[in-house]
Amino acid sequence: MSSTMDIQQLLPIKEEPDDWSPDMEQQVSQLLSIKKEEEEEADITDFPLAAAAVKSENEEKVHSLFHHVKNEYKDEEETQTCSSGVHHLFDIKEEVSHERSPIEDSDFFQERCIGQDGLQEDDTRATAPRTFPMPIFSVASRNALQRLKFEQREKIKFCVKTKISVKKTFQMLQEVYGSKAMSRSRCKDWYLRFKNGRTSVDDEIRSGRPSTSTTPKHIREIDQLVRQDFRISLREISAILNVSFGTVQAILTSTLNLHQVANKLVPRLLTPELKQYRLRACEDLRQQTRDDPTFMSRIITGDESWVYGCKPGKAKRVNPTRSQFKVKLIVFFDIHGVVHREVVPDGQAVDAPFYLSVMTRLRKNIEAKRPELWQKGDWLLHHDDTPAHDALKECHYFCYTDTNLILHPQHSPDLAPCDFFLFPKINAKLRGHFFDTVEELQHASLIVLDSLGEEDFRRAFRAWQQRWVWCAAVQGNRFAADGGQI
Repeated sequence: MSSTMDIQQLLPIKEEPDDWSPDMEQQVSQLLSIKKEEEEEADITDFPLAAAAVKSENEEKVHSLFHHVKNEYKDEEETQTCSSGVHHLFDIKEEVSHERSPIEDSDFFQERCIGQDGLQEDDTRATAPRTFPMPIFSVASRNALQRLKFEQREKIKFCVKTKISVKKTFQMLQEVYGSKAMSRSRCKDWYLRFKNGRTSVDDEIRSGRPSTSTTPKHIREIDQLVRQDFRISLREISAILNVSFGTVQAILTSTLNLHQVANKLVPRLLTPELKQYRLRACEDLRQQTRDDPTFMSRIITGDESWVYGCKPGKAKRVNPTRSQFKVKLIVFFDIHGVVHREVVPDGQAVDAPFYLSVMTRLRKNIEAKRPELWQKGDWLLHHDDTPAHDALKECHYFCYTDTNLILHPQHSPDLAPCDFFLFPKINAKLRGHFFDTVEELQHASLIVLDSLGEEDFRRAFRAWQQRWVWCAAVQGNRFAADGGQI
């Protein structure tokens, strides 16, 4: 049946004569049967004669189209070379012509016009004239090398639609682009992609190397370690969890949105409510200072932090994240000097029960070193907002002992004298000194602490007052050491 239809397509279509008779119909049937027998004897099984003829004609016309593009490609290259000297082909800017070319006037091009949806089968869709080949991507957003790559993919897509073999397609690309044509393997790869139904010539989106360490488990563990100790270093977290330093840094900065202020991990951005709380706290302290001249002399502030050192033979500059030794100090001081100090035992966490024992020892030292404040009972305690300081046991203890507290804004190490004055000063004085044991580092830390005079602590309290002004100036935002907003 298919052979009959093909042969009918080859026969010229004529109007049926008026004198048509059954004898003529019988003669035509005999002619068709004879033609069918000849085809079977010739063993034509792949394609009908008409399809083969059309395919051969299509190949010749597509080949002529490629030669036309090749000539335009060479003419454009020669023109650019003559006008600008030795000008590389990849720097040539493409100019889209809006005039109809001789190729567009051909019947073959009108039937095989390529649009944004691939090969157009319906003549009603081919309304806007286009010059072959017309890329479907934005040329302005591509560089010259990418433009050349996408142009070749468009031509491969056209050849797939017109049923040109991959071998012939690669030969045409070499004739047009020469040494700049894609390799045989890449041509075959894209030919198979378009043949299997792909329509886009763009590269696929690549997500990069899969993440193996940034897992919900590691995020929870890092968040838990930070909440236990806001002064923990990134390398300590890396060693505890056996995770790379870069992964820890990425989780802290990108996932948990934390960064370091005064060697303390705090949220990168402050909420509007926290900014207002910082602003109100600083305004209240400034007002208390104006109303009561003895206000600053009644404050006892303190905190715990790490002090770092390194072994002999290492670099003279001590890096807190790579130090060989570290000890944790707890220090409370007022405007006159140190009131209480102690070294946290190795392996001991500063949790609520341990901090409660520290408060008991602090009260004993206040009674011994500041008897006037102790007798009046009007001394004020200032510390930061770590979980150990705000635990329920501590709150009950402070109520039971009638201890007056100065509330400290959350995540505000820039407003704590221990964070911006005391511990940075101790680490600065220990920099360049080497220690063989942890005991030597502990002893050296206490010596440095004892060497600070009353003027140093007065200067720290004056700097604290200045920071209240800076906080108000930046509307509760964090600020740098010079008072500028971070």
